[in-house]
Formats: sequence, structure tokens, C-alpha cells
Amino acid sequence: MNFESLTTQIGNIDEYTQNKVKHYDMLTKQNLITTSAISIDKSFNSYWTWNKEELNTYIENLIAIREKIKKTYQNNTIVDLSGVKIQTRDQKFLQQASNYIKSNISSPGLNVSTIMSEMHMSRTQLHRKFKALTGLSTTEFIRTIRLKKAAHLLQQNVDSITQIGYQTGFSDHSYFAKCFKKQYGVSPSDYSKEYHKKVLSY
Repeated sequence: MNFESLTTQIGNIDEYTQNKVKHYDMLTKQNLITTSAISIDKSFNSYWTWNKEELNTYIENLIAIREKIKKTYQNNTIVDLSGVKIQTRDQKFLQQASNYIKSNISSPGLNVSTIMSEMHMSRTQLHRKFKALTGLSTTEFIRTIRLKKAAHLLQQNVDSITQIGYQTGFSDHSYFAKCFKKQYGVSPSDYSKEYHKKVLSY
């Protein structure tokens, strides 16, 4: 992928990087920068040389990260991001939001408003951010983390299905079962049975 193609995908990466790339492109066209070594991002431990090849690699990595992040939250399996060395502001945002949700996962009061307060963002900003990063709305993002935790507890067989629903913030058992089936294709009880049947067959 060439530099020109990458710059058309600026909307797919974080605002900080967008500004860096646009600034670089402007200076390059004016022949003001050739090989000056500067820091692209404080998250890096080293400095980068401003040339097209290296910037191409940087943006390609960011786009790859974005796609992996989306798969993490849209699929029912965890995607390993450890192989990607660049930690973007997007990842830090999602990590903060995820940690907050996990810390308050048993609370039925955990909702968009509490996430807004924690992240210091408006409802619209949050929605756009989550949608761009994960393909999910803020509400869907919260529910997905709740359901993944519920699935984990069902695998561990630590409690009754009703109690697991309560532990993951679902005060209504029927709603919990409905959401779980939509996410995993089976009811919580069938999910537990199928999982442990597979375990015993090994």
C-alpha cells in the first residue's frame, strides 16, 4: 500500500495521528522535511525518521490494530493484541473503559451516563468513539463485556444461571437469557451444557 492510499484512510485512525500525518504530508510537499528524527508519539520508546516508507509502516500498523480491536469486541473470542507493539490512544481509551465496566459489572446502574462521567465525554462523543473503534454503540459495548463475563462464569460452573445474571448486572433473568442467546446463539443453560460436554469429551 502506498503513501497516497494510506492517507485516504486517515479517518480510520486516531485524531492525534491524523494531525501528524497531515502535517507531515504538508511539509513533505513543501520539501521542508527529509530525514529529521522526531518523536511520533510519546508511547514510543524510540524515535522515527520522517520518511514515507516508515510512515507507511506506522499507519498500516495502526489500521491493523483497529481491525483487531473490532474483532475483539464483535466476535465471541478474544483476539490477541500482544503481537502489536504500538499502543495507540484508541487502545488506551478502550482499556480504560473496559476496566471501568469490569470493575462495576455487577451493578445494574452501570450505563451510558456512568461511562460518560468516567471518560469525561459527551454521549455523542462516546457513541462515535465506540462505533469507530469496535462497530458497537456504547450500550452494546457494555452489554458485550457483561455477556463475555457471564460466558466465562458459565464455563467455570461457579453458580446458578440466575446468580450469574445478577453478578454481571442483569437484574431481569428473561432479558439476560434473551441477550445471551442473541450473542452466542444458544440459551445460557444450553451454552453451559454444551461447553462442559465438550470438556468431558476431551
